[in-house]
Amino acid sequence: MAMVGEAFLSASIEVLLDRIVSRDVLRLIKGKKLEAMLLKKLKPTLMSVKAVLDDAENKQITNSNVKSWTDELKDAVYDAEDLLDEISTETLRNKIESECRTTVMNQVSSFFSSFNPFKDAMQSKLENILGRLDNLLNQKQILGLKENFKGENAFQRTPATCLVDESDVCGRDDEKEEIVKLLDPQNLSENQIDVIPIVGMGGLGKTTLAQLIYNDPRVDKWFHPKAWVCVSEEFDAFKNLNQLQLKLKEQLSGKKYLIILDDVWNKNYVHWKELASPFTSGAKNSKIVVTTYADEWNKILHSNFWDISNDARLLKLSKDNGDPEELGNEYFKDLRLSDLAKSVTGEFICRLEGSGGSCVITQKTRHLSNVQELYDVRQKFQSLPKAKGLRTFINVKSSFYLYVSNVLMHDLLMKSSLRVLSLAGLKHLRNLNLSQTSIRRLPNSVCTLYNLQALTLHGCSDLVELPRDMGRLINMLYLDIGETKLTRMPEGMGKLKDIRILTDFVLGDETGSSINELGKLKHLRGRLAISRLKNVVNARDAKDANLKDKVNLKELKLTWDEYDDIDGDTIHVREVLEQLEPNANLKHLVIESYKGTRFPKWVGHFSFSNMVSLKLQDCKFYISLPSLGQLSSFKSLSISGFSGVVIVGKEFYSNGQASTKPFGSLGFLVFEKMAGWEEWLCGSDEAFSLLQELRISDCPKLIKSLPKHLPSLKKLVIEDCEKLECFLPRTPSICELELKKCDAMQLEPLPCSLRESLPEDSVSITLKDLCIRRCEDFDFSKIFLYTSLESMKIDEMKCGQLESFPLGSFPMVKHVQISECEELKFISAALEGSHHQHLTCHNSLLINSCQNLISFQIEDGLSVTNLTGLWLIGCGSLKSLPEQMHSVFPSLENLLIYDCPEIERVPKEGLPSKLKQISIKSSDKLIESLIRKREWSLHTLPSLTYFRIGKSEVEMECFPDEHLLPSSLTTLAIWNLPNLKSLEYKGFQHLTSLCYLYIDNCPKLQSMPPNMLPPSLSRLDIWSCPLLEERCEKEKGKDWANISHIPVIQIGSELMI
Repeated sequence: MAMVGEAFLSASIEVLLDRIVSRDVLRLIKGKKLEAMLLKKLKPTLMSVKAVLDDAENKQITNSNVKSWTDELKDAVYDAEDLLDEISTETLRNKIESECRTTVMNQVSSFFSSFNPFKDAMQSKLENILGRLDNLLNQKQILGLKENFKGENAFQRTPATCLVDESDVCGRDDEKEEIVKLLDPQNLSENQIDVIPIVGMGGLGKTTLAQLIYNDPRVDKWFHPKAWVCVSEEFDAFKNLNQLQLKLKEQLSGKKYLIILDDVWNKNYVHWKELASPFTSGAKNSKIVVTTYADEWNKILHSNFWDISNDARLLKLSKDNGDPEELGNEYFKDLRLSDLAKSVTGEFICRLEGSGGSCVITQKTRHLSNVQELYDVRQKFQSLPKAKGLRTFINVKSSFYLYVSNVLMHDLLMKSSLRVLSLAGLKHLRNLNLSQTSIRRLPNSVCTLYNLQALTLHGCSDLVELPRDMGRLINMLYLDIGETKLTRMPEGMGKLKDIRILTDFVLGDETGSSINELGKLKHLRGRLAISRLKNVVNARDAKDANLKDKVNLKELKLTWDEYDDIDGDTIHVREVLEQLEPNANLKHLVIESYKGTRFPKWVGHFSFSNMVSLKLQDCKFYISLPSLGQLSSFKSLSISGFSGVVIVGKEFYSNGQASTKPFGSLGFLVFEKMAGWEEWLCGSDEAFSLLQELRISDCPKLIKSLPKHLPSLKKLVIEDCEKLECFLPRTPSICELELKKCDAMQLEPLPCSLRESLPEDSVSITLKDLCIRRCEDFDFSKIFLYTSLESMKIDEMKCGQLESFPLGSFPMVKHVQISECEELKFISAALEGSHHQHLTCHNSLLINSCQNLISFQIEDGLSVTNLTGLWLIGCGSLKSLPEQMHSVFPSLENLLIYDCPEIERVPKEGLPSKLKQISIKSSDKLIESLIRKREWSLHTLPSLTYFRIGKSEVEMECFPDEHLLPSSLTTLAIWNLPNLKSLEYKGFQHLTSLCYLYIDNCPKLQSMPPNMLPPSLSRLDIWSCPLLEERCEKEKGKDWANISHIPVIQIGSELMI
């Protein structure tokens, strides 16, 4: 990466050389001989440094002294950049503020007067930087640095192999899964070979992503053989091409293979075409994954390389897909975490993860981010005092319930160079992220951050207004104010003429920016939500917003007030929507709470050929749906809250202007909250040919019917449609079925209809997920047809057929949830007629509120080998856990038993040894066996990290007993134990890993014994324990000294960090 570092540092120096002669700097030094002389000296000094930079970057790889010299140079260059940035900022500030004052010339004159204190400060900083650069130049001969060096042995990238340490990889899960889906054999393709390029700029993790894919266990099952080839510039395979082609053809002939070609950038595409010819001998749907640069891939596509220009499926990494200003803050966030950025910045940026930290804080660290964990402890920051020049600290929460401890903040605030108290002083700030905070208002001083380009306030649910002078932030490119409570935009938003991303525009009642201000924002792109459209007084203002000319706007949401009922004439509302017609490039449109009786012609017009999704919500005055079937690119359609619609008929499918199949591309369709809808006239069988998911919910009057033929349907959800009486569609590929509160529907029609298009023995092979809830007359016997089910939820079923649930009848099921089934008495596990003695697919079993469940009936010798979670809740008649539980559920990790008062004990043989979490509540007999009889042997469970016990009337005055709990425990929760009086000192002695102690509603608990709590404890919560809370009161309580060392303490509503 030396060449990359050289490029970055060299580019920084080039920028400095340009900025030295900028207008802002020249105006500053006008009439000041000393400053002019210093700046005149700075330019040749920088040029001299740049002359030896090539040699320094080459030698730093092997010479630690040169590496230190380069780091010092980076530090000085960064400070010089900051200095010139301050000059530009001061000039910009004066320009903006002077425009708001009447005495403009006086202000300018004041700024450039010889007595300006700002100029004096700049002079001092400039002298310091020159001194440091001179000192570095004096060392070049000692270090042997040569000017204008062009080394022949430039840094070469080591060829990558297929091996990867997955523990070092962060943030590539989504991209990995996307490519794995493309590799899945079920994802059939017409091509003999599928080529999947991974394209992006250098250092962004293309090779790492390919390694993750190559080593995925699913890929091992799908492809034989698979091979990894690191290609790069010097790939030498073409020397013995004939022999290589013959060998390749022999190895690949008739086989479904996977080949990864890493780092493709050889420019001789004739060679590539010759090499590729043996690949065609492989089996259909073989795959080739190529990692390459964007420019190189464009050249490949325009050559005849494998003749794949029309077939290759291109996956770009996010950082190489779009301009930074279009991607906004996400671009910069990801960039900071990339391989390239980490290599270039070296010691200047440090990111901590895990209790030990993933990097070391050094004296050069300027920017520190902490990926916070549930139990952040001080040891993680032991090297923090070394960072004398710390400028930035970012605390990244992975959960809402995380805090920076008082210990850490004390250490941080001792750093004089860390500015955390005043926004107004952050002159260089470009990106400010305050998302997910509880702020109500931003100080107007934010509007003095004249260099600010990105402001993120997403999820600030208490934010009610923006600063009044937002129009001063003329460099703003990105403003995210989604999920806030703003009631208006401040005046002057039209001054932000360069802004690219503006997520929301809220129209005030009488004050603030009018909608016509949007017309001045010509560069808007991405997504935009305009809300409170009832406040548009004149439709002409809506036209002046000029949405039709915003060609880069991809997502648009238009919202009227939900509870604003318009009486009588709705012409004005329709005229406003008419004038808000977007550009035909729009991909996603949402119209919400529209009060018109019909839509303008542009809604659903075939000219919107790029439209991918449409959501129409709460348009309750509308009596018939618009014609939408002619939109050829439509993928998703959601219609909700059209309470006036009674019939969905042929007008929904087409307006008569298009000859294509209605909804020919639609994959996702939702109808919900349609209170008056009674009938669906489905029309032609050609409609919805690619529909994969259909949801119909809360349509209480719907009687008939559903489309008869949905050949691509994979998921069907029908909920709260009590009157719907119809056959389910013919769906040969269905995988998921949910029926909730659909009394008139039966599962019987599904297999009958399937038999019309499938062989009888394949009826049950497709359905994977089944959910049935509150279907009173459901014939449960039909469920046994579906032996390939992987997930099953049965809820509130009163049918007498379900007295016993046989796990063995569903050998492929992974997750089973049974709730409120009154007749259920037994959970059985047997494999009738099978020689196998194991159920290998089951992962989790939840039984909830089945009051008549008596026992588990598990065949001797049978093992549910992969069950990791067992939850028993509200099973009032259940008297025991499964016998031989340790061998029946050998992989069990999570055991939860709530409200099971009749369970008396655990099995004699003990609990499964892999248990990690145990939770017990309102099960007194079981808790008594734990406390008094010591039958649980919890101390023998080596993996147990979480134990929760509560809501018990058992006479338990002291807890926990010595050696009751294992030393591996990290979390202990005690709640609702009204008889508990003390915490046993000896019981805590061995809990050397304990991080979190939670105590709630133990009214008799009196004190914390001295020196009881282990030093590993990072958080203590005490709730509804009046005696204990009094003794632990901060600074005053008698037990405060015993707990004050804990980083995070919550006592009632008071949080101490």
